[in-house]
Amino acid sequence: MAGGNTVPSGATRWRSAPARARANSSGSSDAAVSPVWGPLWNVSGAEEGVLQGGIMAVRGYKDWEEQYRAEESEELPWFYAPLDPDVLHALEARGLRRGKALDLGTGPGTQAIELAKLGFEVTGSDISATAIKRAKDRANSHGVAVTFLEDDLVDSRLVGPFKLVMDRGCFHAIELEQREGYLETLSRIVEPGGVLLLKCFSHKEPGDKGPRRLRPDELHTHFEPMFEVQSIDETVFQCNFEEWPRALFAQMIRL
Repeated sequence: MAGGNTVPSGATRWRSAPARARANSSGSSDAAVSPVWGPLWNVSGAEEGVLQGGIMAVRGYKDWEEQYRAEESEELPWFYAPLDPDVLHALEARGLRRGKALDLGTGPGTQAIELAKLGFEVTGSDISATAIKRAKDRANSHGVAVTFLEDDLVDSRLVGPFKLVMDRGCFHAIELEQREGYLETLSRIVEPGGVLLLKCFSHKEPGDKGPRRLRPDELHTHFEPMFEVQSIDETVFQCNFEEWPRALFAQMIRL
C-alpha cells in the first residue's frame, strides 16, 4: 500500500462533504455527488518566460471558475492542505528535493506550496483565475515563493523543462478526446529522466459519481512508451470527505 495508507472499504464515499458543499441552488442536499465534484470534465486557461503567448480561449473555464467562486477553498471536496503523503514518500524514496517542479491543476495551491517548502522551484497551473488568485494569496501567507499561472493543460503554453510534474486529480477529469492534448503537453515540459507523479480515482472506487475511474492497464496504455511506468500502487485520494475514495498512485519516468 503506497504511503502506508489504508484503503477504505464499504459503500459510498460521497456523503461527507462540508456543509456548504452539500447545499445546491435548489436547496437539496445532494450537491456532494455531482455539482461539487461532478462531471466538470472540460479542463483547459501568462507570464513571460513560463507561458508562450497570452491568455487563450479556454475549454471548461466557466464550470471550474464558477465552482471556485461558489465555495471557499477549504470547503471544496478536493481540498487537502498537507502534501499528499504518497507524493512525500515517493520524493523521500528518490532523494528528490531540488529542481523545477510543476503542480498541474493546482487549485488553491496547497500542494505547490508544500513542494516549495521542501526546496523545489515550483510552478502551479490551473484553469480557474479565482483558484490562481487564492493560491497566490495562500503562498504569500505561508511566506513561500511559487509561480502560479492560469493555463489550459490540454492546450498549454507552459514552458519547461520540469524535473518533477505532479498531477493530483487532473488526468481523471479530462475528456477522452482531450487526453492527446494533455499527453502532448507532458511530452514538451517533462525533461528526459524527469518524474511524473500521478494520482487518480481507481476502478475499485464504488459508484460512478465524480471523476472517472481508471485501471492500471489504462495508465500503461496512455503513458507508455513516452514514460516508463515504474509503479502503480493502490491507495486513497485524500480530500474533504470522512472516507477517502480509492485511488491509484503512479510513478513514471520520462524516456
